[in-house]
Amino acid sequence: MVKSIGVEYTWAKECILDLKADNNEVEYLVTDPDSSAYRATQDLYEEGTTSTQPEHFLDTRHVSENIRKRTKNDKNLLQIMPARIQVKRQKLLNCFSVDLTERCNAELAQAMKIYSENFQKIKCKISHVVDAIFNCYTGNHLSCKKQSFLCDELKKVWLRGRSLVPKTFKIAHSQQNIDFIRKTVNLRLGPNMLENTRLNMNTSFVEGFNRSLRRSLPSNVTFNRNITGRAHSAAHSANFGLGESVLELCTALHCEVSVGGSAYKALNGLYYEVQ
Repeated sequence: MVKSIGVEYTWAKECILDLKADNNEVEYLVTDPDSSAYRATQDLYEEGTTSTQPEHFLDTRHVSENIRKRTKNDKNLLQIMPARIQVKRQKLLNCFSVDLTERCNAELAQAMKIYSENFQKIKCKISHVVDAIFNCYTGNHLSCKKQSFLCDELKKVWLRGRSLVPKTFKIAHSQQNIDFIRKTVNLRLGPNMLENTRLNMNTSFVEGFNRSLRRSLPSNVTFNRNITGRAHSAAHSANFGLGESVLELCTALHCEVSVGGSAYKALNGLYYEVQ
């Protein structure tokens, strides 16, 4: 109880030991890029406590957010934004950083959807998509027609349907500008990053559960008698959904909600038009 919640190494070690007690071992671990939780799993394996060497993957949501921030603060990209005034260039770069990140993630998601059973095929296709992306932002869509999953210059044009950057957005075509964009795109679609995010997973569900836990156990209230029950209730709600969780809990307490009633419909997320 005296440990800080921010000591990820300690909590990860404790969780892994709890799993080990139930004969479960961690094979894959998905964390933030700056998390120390993976070090805990590695240390337990090296000291012989666990017998499975874990494989570490990066959380795709945090990776994307880090790339967006890095792109937004890139001085080289700021200078090549198609605007005359510094303020407008910065505004364009802010929008471009979001758009480029979403483009990379969307291309990767589509590749995984098509070639879901063959990661080597995905890596091969994405290596060509990188060329299509930076050429697309300079107004050259020839490689888009051949390599991109989301832009073909005719029926599908990536920038045409985007609200973040204007349809006329176009970076001057030069080798230096292409190198700047390619460097940024490779932060997400480079071979090493593709390997590190191969499972395409994130920690959103875990963070969502933490918010549910804080809702049931706010830090400004002490629950001496029922802290365990409230924590278990939060976990049940996160696993099954709020409505279904309430219905199951009521059934377990022998106070079933009448099927077809307004409370039942609301808990099931059903909406009926009043006749």
